[in-house]
Amino acid sequence: MEKWQESIIRVNRPRLINITKCTPQLITTLAAKGILSKDDTEALDVTLSQKGKMAQSNLFYDIVTTKDNGFNVLIEVFIDPELAQIAVAKLLIQETKCAGNRIYIPEISSVPIQNDVNRPHPTLAEFQDNNIPEQNQRSTITLPKELEDFVCNGKELDVQVKTPDCKTPSEKSNYLLPPKGLGYAFILNIIEIEGQDTREGAEKDTDYMVKLLEGLGYKIFPQKKSMLYSLTWNKEVIQRELQKFKEVCIQFAVDSIVVFFGSHGYKDHLLTSDGELLDVQADIIYPLQFGKALLGKSVAKIFIDQTCRIDPPYSVPTPAPLPTCEDTLHIQAQMPKYEANRDADCGSYFVIVLVYVLMTKACDTPLQKMLEETQDLLKRMSLRAGADMFQLNPFTMGLSGHFYFFTR
Repeated sequence: MEKWQESIIRVNRPRLINITKCTPQLITTLAAKGILSKDDTEALDVTLSQKGKMAQSNLFYDIVTTKDNGFNVLIEVFIDPELAQIAVAKLLIQETKCAGNRIYIPEISSVPIQNDVNRPHPTLAEFQDNNIPEQNQRSTITLPKELEDFVCNGKELDVQVKTPDCKTPSEKSNYLLPPKGLGYAFILNIIEIEGQDTREGAEKDTDYMVKLLEGLGYKIFPQKKSMLYSLTWNKEVIQRELQKFKEVCIQFAVDSIVVFFGSHGYKDHLLTSDGELLDVQADIIYPLQFGKALLGKSVAKIFIDQTCRIDPPYSVPTPAPLPTCEDTLHIQAQMPKYEANRDADCGSYFVIVLVYVLMTKACDTPLQKMLEETQDLLKRMSLRAGADMFQLNPFTMGLSGHFYFFTR
């Protein structure tokens, strides 16, 4: 699969996983066309039986993105009247047109969706590519002025936070957020790492997050600026400072915490300045689990993860399974197997978009809607800037009920 095709699937992956039905007929058809091997089909069957349909669909796209002609065959199969997964085909075709790539693709309106054995199945080769725009459509993709200035003019984001005003949410929230509740935030941004390239531009992420979180009413840790803005963080120092942060959160019975961490990384691990690995779940998220049992109330815990998730060049140990984390949201900057990209002058793409959305919408919009908007803007900004910038933040809602940065 070509890079631009892989990028389309990556950017739209959460939606594709939701709307794709990995039926036995689909799997058999793709196997017959040489897209799925025997091992692939067996893995999909095992995943379905052990983890369910969503996990199977996720694995399905892991597999097909590694196949040379996987993208074209997917469209061809999804418009087959006997399979008729038109919603998936329509999404892939529209994204192909938007990217301005010239391949043979059909118009969805011309594709029969009912099963008619007397009607020949359409193939990609039967359609002309004159439906693809001659010019790349990047200039037609609209963005808010602040993001347009970043993409086109290389301007840093000017963080101006609309302050939450304690208004009554449209839905009851289980959590108290500033200004009504007490919120603490911890920022861990590793710039220089032994044996790795310096994360140029990433120091801007610290500025963005400090301004955003202070504007939302959070107290920032570490409190010493020399440590907060430090370019290096060794593993031992990180573990010590996170433990101190937890202790002060418990001491003052906080209502919510936000933890931002950025670094180079592999899969679900981040690299520390001394070249060591920290497991995101076992070393950062799980140690900061506290709430009802200790404080007698739900404590919202949000983890913002600006790390690369490429495969490691060496074996990374798999930790023992951990208990489920309650009232916790883990927002990740990138999909597995990909780098979390950044601008060398202005900062990380994901951070810029997330901060923009929260600074303009947190005063009156629930968090889940803001994350959905972040995904949309990241996609649009990536298309506007070009394929090298494709970025997506998958997120898992783990918070109980609605979550607002404005509360009663």
